[in-house]
Amino acid sequence: MAKHLSPTNVATYYHNQCHLYLHNAYHRPHDIIKATPKDVSPLSAAQFQRGLEWESRLFRWLEVQNKLVRLDATSPPKTAAQIRDLFVETGNALDVESSRYIVNLTFKSPAFEHELGLVKGSRLPVAFGVAKPDLVKITRVSKDVIEWEVIDAKASSILKSSHNAQIGFYHLCLETLIASVPVPKRIRIVPSIHASIWMPSAEGEEFSVPVSTPVSLLLPPLRTFLFKTLPEQILNLQREQVEWHLNPSCQGCEFFDSCKTSTTEDGRLGMIPNLSVSEARFIREVVDISVHHGLLPAKNRLTDIEELDSLVKKEGIDKLEKTYAATAKRFQRLLGVQKTSIRQWSPQLEAALTDKPQLTRLRVFTFPRAEEVAIFFSVIIDISDNTIGAFCCSLFSHKETPQPGGLMHIEGAADEFIPKMANMLRSRLEKSPKARTQVYTYSNPERAAINMHLIKAALFSDTEEERDDVRLCLGALCEGTSLLLTAFQPQILSGVLLTFLSKKNNLTKGSLQLCCERLGLQRDGTIEDLRKRIEGEQKRLAELGGRAGDELHRREVGQLGKVVVLKREIERIISLPIPGFVDLPQTAQALLAGRVKCEPDDVLFGQWAKRRGPSSSSRLWMDGLKDRNRCMRLLIENVRQRIRNAGLTEQILLNEAKALEVGMMDICESEKLRKLMFMLQFEVVLRLQELWQNRLDGCPNAPLLRYVGAEKRGATWENIFDIVSGALEPPVEERAFHDWLLVEEPEGPSDHLKVPPEIYFDDLSLSGLFFPLTKYTKPKWEEQHPIVKEKVFIANVREIRLATSDTDVSRPRSQAVIQISFTGKTFQKGKLYRISPRHVDFNLSRVLQNLVMMDFQGCLTNEQVPFMKLINDPQEFAESESFCDKPAEIKREQEIARGLNELENLGNVHAKALKLKDSQHRAARRMLFKRLSVVWGPPGTGKTYTLALSTLRMIEVLGSTAIKQCPIILVTAMTHAAIEAIVGKLNSLIGHYRDLKERDTSWLDMISLERVLSGTTHQAPKVKKVYIYAGTTYQLYKFCEKSRLTANVIIIDEAGQLALGTAALVIRWLSHNGKLVLAGDHQQLAPILATVYPEPPEERPLFGSVLDLLMDRKRGGLKIARTMSDPNSRSQDDERDGVVVQLLENFR
Repeated sequence: MAKHLSPTNVATYYHNQCHLYLHNAYHRPHDIIKATPKDVSPLSAAQFQRGLEWESRLFRWLEVQNKLVRLDATSPPKTAAQIRDLFVETGNALDVESSRYIVNLTFKSPAFEHELGLVKGSRLPVAFGVAKPDLVKITRVSKDVIEWEVIDAKASSILKSSHNAQIGFYHLCLETLIASVPVPKRIRIVPSIHASIWMPSAEGEEFSVPVSTPVSLLLPPLRTFLFKTLPEQILNLQREQVEWHLNPSCQGCEFFDSCKTSTTEDGRLGMIPNLSVSEARFIREVVDISVHHGLLPAKNRLTDIEELDSLVKKEGIDKLEKTYAATAKRFQRLLGVQKTSIRQWSPQLEAALTDKPQLTRLRVFTFPRAEEVAIFFSVIIDISDNTIGAFCCSLFSHKETPQPGGLMHIEGAADEFIPKMANMLRSRLEKSPKARTQVYTYSNPERAAINMHLIKAALFSDTEEERDDVRLCLGALCEGTSLLLTAFQPQILSGVLLTFLSKKNNLTKGSLQLCCERLGLQRDGTIEDLRKRIEGEQKRLAELGGRAGDELHRREVGQLGKVVVLKREIERIISLPIPGFVDLPQTAQALLAGRVKCEPDDVLFGQWAKRRGPSSSSRLWMDGLKDRNRCMRLLIENVRQRIRNAGLTEQILLNEAKALEVGMMDICESEKLRKLMFMLQFEVVLRLQELWQNRLDGCPNAPLLRYVGAEKRGATWENIFDIVSGALEPPVEERAFHDWLLVEEPEGPSDHLKVPPEIYFDDLSLSGLFFPLTKYTKPKWEEQHPIVKEKVFIANVREIRLATSDTDVSRPRSQAVIQISFTGKTFQKGKLYRISPRHVDFNLSRVLQNLVMMDFQGCLTNEQVPFMKLINDPQEFAESESFCDKPAEIKREQEIARGLNELENLGNVHAKALKLKDSQHRAARRMLFKRLSVVWGPPGTGKTYTLALSTLRMIEVLGSTAIKQCPIILVTAMTHAAIEAIVGKLNSLIGHYRDLKERDTSWLDMISLERVLSGTTHQAPKVKKVYIYAGTTYQLYKFCEKSRLTANVIIIDEAGQLALGTAALVIRWLSHNGKLVLAGDHQQLAPILATVYPEPPEERPLFGSVLDLLMDRKRGGLKIARTMSDPNSRSQDDERDGVVVQLLENFR
């Protein structure tokens, strides 16, 4: 067979990034091809069949639309001239701006003589095989222009780099072929600027639009690879010279067995499982650096593993650390390097060298050290939708007499999962509700399949019984952002983020009764009875969840997931002697030595796929799933036994299992508010998880500081540190957030194996408190773990500065000036300390409380508060009645604008400053005469100026009635700088008005512009005026709450940056007919979130900014006002029909 590479080979390379794969695929070495199995696995066959079914469905749909041109699939590959004629013929049959799709087009890839340099003979010739794009879209752009576009159909839910490589290759081939033949006169055949992938749409929806990628992004890197890297660095090398590495992406490769054998025989890096290509490349670079510095011999006969072992054990990496600190630390983390007083070694290297599992001694908070009840799930995934095809759930209880084999099983098909699982959970909760229970599954795909199955059931359950079952399963098994697609949101962190519900003076008696009712508690008694009842329920939940209850305040370190993924945890705790990647059968063989039978996923899928066959084989897959669950149970016992046998002085499994948590967060009746509350709490969990894991690993990337001494500034002492390694950002604001933890860096040989003090720090109890603490808040510090109070400094970075040495002024060094709160120790000069962040959030408790109180208020009064009206139906809110919309007021505004124009024409500079441009004037009229206004424009279009001047224009139009109609105006923004900008603009414009001698400006005397810096101490309004209060959302919330104010106008600048929940802090206080004005650009900076939250396609987005809620055009965003230049716009009233006014002028 002639040497060649197919487009599929190219795409596969972009998936596995393996040079050796392409080398083997092109040269087809006899010894490797002969050893390669020819059978296609059942799983691969099913995935291939899924792709064919999607193509067939897509083609049938196009055929029904009369858009398909179907060629003979058996015809030989077409030449360049035939392709040209086909495109011209298809295009000529189309109307202008219409399209059709060609299927079954095949052609030989061009030789690319020019690109490969074959004309000069300087490059190795590379042959590419026959190409067959799934579709070529032909569009009649105009009478004489025909455009073609490559489209491939992929049965995938996400766009992959391999997809783009394949369509890029097809595009390159067609472009080259068509350019090689003449085109008929008066016709131009042009390539599209895009190539596309057509993926399946969601179930029940119409066919989705193909996902397009600009060819300008696809072709440059593809050309470099095909015409330079491929011939020069891959195909012209001997096989022994080709760079390659056995890793998880090699699964399914036809050459895997050969590469695995070579890896084991040659002691290559691939003997360390799950080491990625980039990580392996990094380790090789470290070896090269070590050779360069003489830490390893330049020439030796050691294998990769032996070479690394020599570098670690001879402490060469310690010497390297003095010059390349960050590189050495990453190297040590990748190999899990450990030190004691007598030796230094790597468990990963030991496992590879000895062919025996090794304990890593890493601390883990996501795998429990014990449970009373263990529940194991094994799932066969139906690849048609990546949900459950079949399942087996096995339960083991240490307290009950187990069934033969130690497990009780329930199993079945997908439609049986929820009812059977719900019955089992009810039984467990009735028998032992407080039993410490942990759910396990082996892999992430299995956990994801369970999640997706439950989410779908939650969306489509019909009866109350079905919903109850789904609710119970979701509460026990699901966590994560996907729950936001449903109406069910389980408790987070055992409900500890909702402690505000039981605080004194937070809720009225009616609200407390409503809260008790929703928590399933009695609602009779006094306010104090109700409050204590709620407080008792919160403590009960916290104790069950391990968040409180013993002398150390909190039993749980980090957060133990509802479902533990065993694969990830075992590979973190045990270094396995398995090359490339690890699966359950290999893990069982390595740790259990074949004590239990365990079939690979591929075999189980094949058995399940034949489930409608003879009865003798139809149950094999079910027995296989039971064996998997038995295997998981034995693996857990084996891992724990290995830890016990190691004789460690400190526990490395930091948590125990908790009681099953199946409760839901049903505090709010409104589904939208419930989702917002869940999302806000989940944000906290995600940020805490990152902190927990970083602390558990000893804060490896934390900057290191060396203590120099102390300096007195005013009445306070500040501590000075030299920054030894890492980067420490200077503070953005002068305010003392004390958002850092400072801990002495361990120096002993085995100190790194001890639990870092930071792991015991409880972020949540201090996250919303200001430092220094008062006598009211200091008890929160006293509740911290004793180790925290002894060893952890709470730090505030005041300044980052440069300092010079007395001995060498030419080499300045960075220093940190740090203010310290709370510790039982003093600093030691010359000692090293590491600094890492803590979680600080002053708004969360207020935001959650605000959402709950709005929900309670709506239920108690049977009337939605303005914020609820806004998120439920923005258009209806915009059209509701407000003030300042009478004909006389409209006429008055026109007279003011006309008068300023006349003064400007007379050369009055102050009138010019008070005149609005056309689009700004449209925005001002919208603000004056309608309830909801959105001022949209990029930076430089004068949004802040428009807001300020429109606010003053409204007061001028209302005149003396302004004190009665809009006495309270709130102004806020995301940042202090933006708030200061609008306050400054208001003051400046008021100055221009006062200098305008030609007009009556006495109305300015009734304005009081005030900056609210502290909501709890700012003075409430006393005299009759128009008060404009400017401040952060948090301070305005406290001010309105303390002063019992409602606002007649609320203005939010930078609304595109303000999260919806945070914006609710001020919108909560809008009066029943008050105006809401938002300004910003939703296409610019967005709220900073820890992850992307799923939004139901039929609902307006809740999990972005307040501006996203109103302007998401895909989900029925508000109408944009037409301009006067629009030929369909008939009047000024027509302009005001649109809620959104776009500013068109740019002043920068």
